[in-house]
Amino acid sequence: MPFERVFSPLQIGSVTVPNRLFVSAHNSQLVKYDPDGYHAWGVLSERAVRYHADRARGGFGLIIVGQTQVHPQSGVDRPAAHSEHAVPVFEELARECHKHGSRVFVQLNQNGREKMNSGPDSWEPAWGPSPLASASSASRGEMCKAMDLDDISALTAGFVKSALNVQRSGCDGVEIHAAHPHLLGEWLTPAINHRTDRYGGSLANRLRLVLEILGAVRAACGDGFVVGVRMNGAWTMPGGQTLDEGVEIATVLEADGTVDFLNVSGWPGIGTIGSPVGSMLAWAAAIRAAVTSVPVFGIGRVIRPEQAEEALAAGQVDMVGMTRASIADPELPTKAREGRVADIRVCVGAGQGCLVRNIAGQPMTCSQNPAVGVERDWGIGTLVASSAPLSVTVVGGGPAGLEAAVIAAERGHSVTLYERGDSLGGQLRLIAAVPRRREFLEVASWRQRQLERLNVTVHLGHAVTADELFDAQPDAIVIATGSTPRARGWYPPQPHLDRIPVHRDVALFTVWDVLEGRVDGRAHVLLIDATGYHQSADALEYLVARGGRLSAVSHAAQFAGGIDQNDRPSLVAACQGARVEFYESTIVDEVSPRSASLRDLRTGRVHTIDDIDAVVVSIGNDVDDALFATLSARRRDVHRVGDCVAPRGVEHALHEGHAIGRRL
Repeated sequence: MPFERVFSPLQIGSVTVPNRLFVSAHNSQLVKYDPDGYHAWGVLSERAVRYHADRARGGFGLIIVGQTQVHPQSGVDRPAAHSEHAVPVFEELARECHKHGSRVFVQLNQNGREKMNSGPDSWEPAWGPSPLASASSASRGEMCKAMDLDDISALTAGFVKSALNVQRSGCDGVEIHAAHPHLLGEWLTPAINHRTDRYGGSLANRLRLVLEILGAVRAACGDGFVVGVRMNGAWTMPGGQTLDEGVEIATVLEADGTVDFLNVSGWPGIGTIGSPVGSMLAWAAAIRAAVTSVPVFGIGRVIRPEQAEEALAAGQVDMVGMTRASIADPELPTKAREGRVADIRVCVGAGQGCLVRNIAGQPMTCSQNPAVGVERDWGIGTLVASSAPLSVTVVGGGPAGLEAAVIAAERGHSVTLYERGDSLGGQLRLIAAVPRRREFLEVASWRQRQLERLNVTVHLGHAVTADELFDAQPDAIVIATGSTPRARGWYPPQPHLDRIPVHRDVALFTVWDVLEGRVDGRAHVLLIDATGYHQSADALEYLVARGGRLSAVSHAAQFAGGIDQNDRPSLVAACQGARVEFYESTIVDEVSPRSASLRDLRTGRVHTIDDIDAVVVSIGNDVDDALFATLSARRRDVHRVGDCVAPRGVEHALHEGHAIGRRL
């Protein structure tokens, strides 16, 4: 059998898990709130149940559901486990996941300083071990409350109540979250826990609260119920928890006798596109070497089943977390078991659908898998053959066109795709010009493999015309012709770049020009960021890698400020040692052939940059919809998707391509 170790069972306390792949707890923003409008409670929604059930149906042996909160102090920015309203949801989760042989644990957590928005009707202060500033960008200068003994007692009682709710729902166990920058993870970290009482100072004192909570939960739930801990292997910041302390924490927890498993994570360590795979398995391996009587789980950008098999074979861990991999493809285990590895939709680590939307408080989706969050309608088993197969022509081989073609072909339609370029992928090919972000090509590569499997006819290097399409008379036409970069136009906070005095001899280059190599060799490039997202950041990384001098200007407080906090460290690292100077909260007043006049929006100070030999503008794209306009004037069955509707992200393109593929 392929992946023999992956598909071997594991005993965890009183529970047998059918294989060694698990989905670790993560926030999905798939939450429902009390109907009275005062946000008294929020629990996982039916959408969350469908989401987790699809991962069970796809073959993951263990689903850990999170990040459920144990006390109302946290507000409702994370779903509750303490509320009675959570019990029926947990019951449905257990039923749906057990149908497919998967086990279900519920993670119990309290956000603490990282309380985030906490809901519009929450007036409670954030809890913390010590009175530090809130870790949330939404805190608006708030300080957290140093927990007193009554708060500690209430927190412990909340963990017990929540664990009992999970137990009576029929779920198989709980995981106490003592990792990441959440409350218990911070309690264990000397840089944050400054207490001088019995809960602070030495590691034994900092660990005391976790042990008291574990003891109380075990006493309430009994020995037959699985109780585990998620812990940081390390927290790599000044004064953070070291790996040596992580090993010591693990051995103390094992010796205490209350835990059935240890799930080793760390902070920061989620990883992003281009970051090393398996990045935190070494931390888990160090703990696995020190712990003998309980299974050790590990995570950290494990995106392919081969990685999981290798980690198990090396004895690094007993269970392998493939969380973002499961988001991208919930059927990963089934495909691996059946030898269909090439059909696995691999996570590219972009974070645009999961992490970015989570931070924004939006329901999660995926840059690879548009079915995430809408599994009831688009999940496993919902794509059925059409009762009246059509001939479908798709124009454009970017993400939207590729997804439309794949889904239409899966439904049994006869599909032909035209792409005017010499390869598929659209703007994904441009993104791949930045070496760190080459993984984005997998979005196109997976779909190209599916087109081959489905016998879709693909014409490359063919800019199909309206007359050709009228003559061919397909039953339906999908236009996915994308967009083109704008060289002049909108420039916040001023309406139009044209209105800034730009000398007629100044050539304005676009981000596409940069990524296609047309700015290579320039000695000093002025890069103007007005999109605030990866378009500007990709151009920056590309130019930095080629040396030369770079002046990066943004009217916002941070260059490319919209990219997520998980990806920004990689962007910052790319700039280390480079000849780049940032001008933020700054606009361009004037551009001359060799210089530019900049104005600081905070101080009004005017600054001149000299010796410029290229000006690059990142000010958005314009739709390429001429073909759609011509065809739709004469035919009703013409549809458009992706950037030719409005230039947006890859997740929007895939969503629209998927939707039209199902509607045809």
